[in-house]
Amino acid sequence: MQAAIVNTVSASGTTHVLPGQAAYAAAKAGIAALTLVSAAELGRIGVRVNAVAPGARTRMTSSTPGAVGELMAQPVEPGQVDVFDPAQASPLVVHLAAASTDVTGRVFAVRGGAVEELVPWQVSRAWALESTRDWTVADVADGFRRQDARAGVAS
Repeated sequence: MQAAIVNTVSASGTTHVLPGQAAYAAAKAGIAALTLVSAAELGRIGVRVNAVAPGARTRMTSSTPGAVGELMAQPVEPGQVDVFDPAQASPLVVHLAAASTDVTGRVFAVRGGAVEELVPWQVSRAWALESTRDWTVADVADGFRRQDARAGVAS
């Protein structure tokens, strides 16, 4: 028997920092991580696990203050695709749930016919002490300064 789990996550917690949503973002990020681990654990018994972050208009997004709420509340001209219609996420969810797919252990954002695969945390910069002695706080601070200077980040 082959089964599928499709979790729902959010841009809040995966790709966007939205002030005022700390608990929500933490929960959604946790579900994204749970998706990856569950896919690894359940794959051996034939269960595929994926997650979808729909960029869709809901009661929650419509009441979100600021740019998000304003963007999602914009009217759609007749004959135009409503990219924020929740139905826009349905084809991806159906595909991921279908027995004919082998996709597993992945997290996707979907909005208005556009699909983006999200990847888990990645290393963006790294540094190491160049000697055999133990690190000091000054060494760590110097590492930040050097890495920020290389990346053009203002200290």
